Amino acid sequence: MNQDQRFFYRDLSWLSFNYRVLQEAADPQLPLYERIKFLAIYSSNLAEFFQVRVASIQSLAKAKRDQDVQEGAKPLSVDPDHLLGEIFQEVHRQQEYFGRIFQEQILPELAQHHIHLLREAPEAPTHQAYLRRFFEEELKPFLHPEVLRKNKIRHFLRDNALYLAVRLRNRPRNYDRLMPAERKVQAQHQRIRYALVQIPTGYFPRFVELPQIGEGRYYMFLDDVIRFHLADIFYGYDLLCAHSIKLNRNADLQIEDEFSGKLVDLIRDHLKRRQTGVPARFLFDQAMPKSMLKYLRDTFGLRKRELMPGGRYHSFSDFFGFPNPMAPALERPPTPPLRHPELEAAPFLLPAIQERDRVVHFPYQ
Repeated sequence: MNQDQRFFYRDLSWLSFNYRVLQEAADPQLPLYERIKFLAIYSSNLAEFFQVRVASIQSLAKAKRDQDVQEGAKPLSVDPDHLLGEIFQEVHRQQEYFGRIFQEQILPELAQHHIHLLREAPEAPTHQAYLRRFFEEELKPFLHPEVLRKNKIRHFLRDNALYLAVRLRNRPRNYDRLMPAERKVQAQHQRIRYALVQIPTGYFPRFVELPQIGEGRYYMFLDDVIRFHLADIFYGYDLLCAHSIKLNRNADLQIEDEFSGKLVDLIRDHLKRRQTGVPARFLFDQAMPKSMLKYLRDTFGLRKRELMPGGRYHSFSDFFGFPNPMAPALERPPTPPLRHPELEAAPFLLPAIQERDRVVHFPYQ
């Protein structure tokens, strides 16, 4: 066996570890909400991986390009562009598997227990009235839509924040007096615009609970509550489509000189700069039109290798807080730690250890 076969990149090894976490979510022997928790763990791990490890490799790729124009520079021991390609390929494969688990296993099993995660506009009048009241009285004041103006205003995406990117079309001034056929003709000459709406997950839970109907318990993504009321936000425009996006920024700690000044202050300063770091991953709904993606890419100055296609929803780490109306059912029963009889009987821990060795089985004791 040669050396190339015995060793492989640690980042690909880490992705294999995270894939093992994802496989736990597909294990039917585990309680349902335990599997949902594994989806959340996988998503949280992957976001941190892009913010730290992938961001570091992207910095290496930039350094390599700088080396290529410098004579006599020592070549890097790794091809960062090739490694990035392998990482993105593996992540794409895992995310497709993630989607199948969520769509084909988790959602149907939730429905079997009368727990429904609605992803379309609700049909029940009770739900429609509740969402209308919730949107107007509670949610709407926290929404701050922003029309994008490429090359005129430098727009900024917050790190790890969720947005709806909206494609709009101007309406003519006499829109209300036009017949439907006339509106269609006029629409062909109207300008296309793009806008953003940040989803205020810092003020509201990601999942909105709707009124119970019979045995059914109903929930909806906060994203969709906003999506279904976009016409109330962008009055005077035709809504063409809306897709979710999310940006992870470089969060890699690179403290070159940890001996000058206080290390705690250096770390604190770097953590503040995480919020404005360079992009590491731009996650977007793969159903987004190519022209819309190009506009967003140009507006935010994104590079091709930073683009990562995803599904309709992002930030599945929020499923840590997905409500369980049947708790403690559908969850793993608690496992209290086993007591060590000798150490429990000892009045003080250290003298008992000094007396003789004690064997403690972590993490069970």
